[in-house]
Amino acid sequence: MSLSKSRATIGLAMIVRDEALIIERCLGSVLHLIDTWTIIDTGSQDNTIALIEETLAGIPGRVISKPWRDFSSNRNELLKVARPTADYLLLLDADMTVQVNEPEPFTQLTAPAYDILVEAGIRYRMPYLISSQVDCQYLGRTHEHLAIANNIMPTPLDSIAIHHIGDGGSKANKFQRDLNFLEADALSNPTDTRTMFYLAQTRENLGDRPGAIAAYRRRIELGGWEEEVFWSMYRSACILESSGDWPAAAQMFITAWEYRPNRLEPILQLARGYRESGAMMTALMWIERGRQIDFPSNDRLFVETWIYLWGFDLESAACMWWNGDHEGATVIWSRLLERTDLTESARAVVTSNLALSN
Repeated sequence: MSLSKSRATIGLAMIVRDEALIIERCLGSVLHLIDTWTIIDTGSQDNTIALIEETLAGIPGRVISKPWRDFSSNRNELLKVARPTADYLLLLDADMTVQVNEPEPFTQLTAPAYDILVEAGIRYRMPYLISSQVDCQYLGRTHEHLAIANNIMPTPLDSIAIHHIGDGGSKANKFQRDLNFLEADALSNPTDTRTMFYLAQTRENLGDRPGAIAAYRRRIELGGWEEEVFWSMYRSACILESSGDWPAAAQMFITAWEYRPNRLEPILQLARGYRESGAMMTALMWIERGRQIDFPSNDRLFVETWIYLWGFDLESAACMWWNGDHEGATVIWSRLLERTDLTESARAVVTSNLALSN
């Protein structure tokens, strides 16, 4: 496909199975963006295929039925059949929707791959828009990643964003399935940093705290990408705290922040932890330090956006209340309720606090 046209053609590329409850939401968000579509179905037992064909009628494309193998194998198969259909491939899962931030989001595409901002409670970037000409392949049987030839780094693109809602139809036994893949991969390649990182996360999600701590520690030892090392330190601290060892957790939160001082997540946890232990002045000290740090706009991995937007206001109000400044806390809580980006759970907490304060 030629890139000399005023706008590159966009081909939707997906893998689905049993997504009838949500597939129309995803497809509806891209109908006005795509020129073609290629979707591999790996064994749906519901009417996913019929809904796809109905929703995308009038746009050239096809559903291809293939057996499930693993994530990288099936995604590489998808790349192979989708490449001839468009200049660029938009890679989505069924539990995602696309938000358009500019009237013509794809008018200046020239890079081999683009990093798209993903909002999923936390914020991260992924190469979800790639040139059909770029030499790349997926690696890893689960938590797969796109490896681009010659170590080409994706270019950030902010004309669209992706909301990852996380309610896909193939989540049953996900963590145990991932664990089996990752432990096998770790045995065959014990120094692979990505495998160790997601092995730690999967063990944490399964409630295996000692196993998660051990894998996070190993990931820290392996070094490499600083954001992954930071997150391994941060999650280790969270696990230590949930296990009841606040002194060790506090030290690890400090270690994580010192390692990557542009990230606020450890600072907020330090403020909250010291407040809950009764050390109000120490908590307020950490809050004041956190307010001096800007949003880490260049970080790609797991940025907890709520912390940067209003997390310190929420924590500051709690400290004020328990320090006797009820009026100051009430002012902040009232201001928080005016925010449109406050989560439902935080809104419920703030509303309850205000009711109790009256």
